[in-house]
Amino acid sequence: MLFRSSPLEPNAPVAAETQPAEPPVVPQPVYEAFVPPSDQPRWLLSPCSAEEAVKVQAGWSEYLGLPVEITNRLGQTFRLIPPGIYQRGTNSEAIQSLLNSAPPDDWHWKNCLTSSTPRHEVVVTRPFYLAQHETTQNEYVKVMERNPSWYSTTGPESYYVEQVKGLDTSNHPVEGVSWNDANDFCKKLNEGEWGAILPAPEQKSLTWTPKYRLPTDAEWEHAARSGSATWFWFGDEEPQVTGWFGAPNQNRTWPVGQGESDRKSTRLNSSHTVISYAVFCLK
Repeated sequence: MLFRSSPLEPNAPVAAETQPAEPPVVPQPVYEAFVPPSDQPRWLLSPCSAEEAVKVQAGWSEYLGLPVEITNRLGQTFRLIPPGIYQRGTNSEAIQSLLNSAPPDDWHWKNCLTSSTPRHEVVVTRPFYLAQHETTQNEYVKVMERNPSWYSTTGPESYYVEQVKGLDTSNHPVEGVSWNDANDFCKKLNEGEWGAILPAPEQKSLTWTPKYRLPTDAEWEHAARSGSATWFWFGDEEPQVTGWFGAPNQNRTWPVGQGESDRKSTRLNSSHTVISYAVFCLK
């Protein structure tokens, strides 16, 4: 027992001082590396070369009995994306480099950068088709009978209309759409004739019906990377403009397939973003 001197009780007993309890040790989960099924063709495993990625794509085309490329009645071209494993997100070296170059007071951009960490393994277990390019204004109008795009002759604000004055924007990506708008577009493709797949030259008829939907984030990046292990899906250097937009390109949209990022993501010839659509195909 300990004693402490006190003006009132010189020899009053006090409780012994104890050290704070150590926090409980929480075991970290141990994940086993995913191994692709042995009875399937080779998966698209990152990192691999562009040549290897194309071979994997061709192997899955033969295995499924489906073409590498399909086109629907709307004129949209889709490319077969094999299942695979890749590292998603940006590594710490890239993040720190970008944070150092970001404006000190641009906290929104800094938060966006840090949200892409930590880098982690992602497994995409099923093959699917992804649109080669963004959905164009012309394609959207054919299905939905309206054009929500701001960068068009019918745009809601004169400033944006002025940016494309005198231009034919029918082949520009449709924008000004919500997730619900994009999802409704998919539903229309499933319900009508526009979504029907045209027979490939080497295949007289298809034995499956496509099911259009929006791709997941994981599927999109898997297709965009196509086996690459670079800082970003488009390479190791941040382009001045990703998606063919911004001040260097007159602050307006351009025809699909012409952007800097499009030129950097041609391994499996699948591009994307304003609206992209995936179709599952399973054996």
